[in-house]
Amino acid sequence: MSGAGAVPHLLVDGGLGTAGPGDRIGLAEDTVRHLRKVLRLVDGAALSLTDGTGSRVDARLDGSGAVTVAAERQVAAPRPALVLVQALSKGRRAEDAVRAACELGVDHIVPLVAGRTQGRPDAAGRVAVRARWQAVADAALEQSRGIHRAVVEDVVDIDGLGDGGWSSGRRSLRLGAAPGAPGLRSGFRSLVDEVGPDVVAVAV
Repeated sequence: MSGAGAVPHLLVDGGLGTAGPGDRIGLAEDTVRHLRKVLRLVDGAALSLTDGTGSRVDARLDGSGAVTVAAERQVAAPRPALVLVQALSKGRRAEDAVRAACELGVDHIVPLVAGRTQGRPDAAGRVAVRARWQAVADAALEQSRGIHRAVVEDVVDIDGLGDGGWSSGRRSLRLGAAPGAPGLRSGFRSLVDEVGPDVVAVAV
């Protein structure tokens, strides 16, 4: 959700579809509790809603949900799609990277068990990592008032890096961050123009 003083920007479950004035949109119970108990909003308070697929609509708080006050607006996702392949790490460094990338507009996050990853997660741990990173990504979307939700993919090993849905059937440009490598600023645009990718992936 947005900071104090701003109209709260919320990610809602389900598509907004062709929402028009007067349509009722359901809100999660914990979201309503935060709006009312923490932000101390009352019925009629202004809200901004997105479904994470490029749709955004103005609404008003109403009971346990929201009522739209304007027609839904749709914005196409920018292309090429941006993918962050982020290695797991101890502490919160990886989650901080996820948060920053989502605030900048990345489209997919791929958690990676790299060759030197410590504390390799088991199957249950991988599910937990994905869920935790998705929660971070969703919070970053609301905080940055974004409308395109970043999708956190399954945790993969190096060998499975090319098997994700983000890369299936699409031309991709894959880059790796390495100490001492030249920066992207000077040649990145010409590289994208040359390759014409649908997806640009950066592995860290």
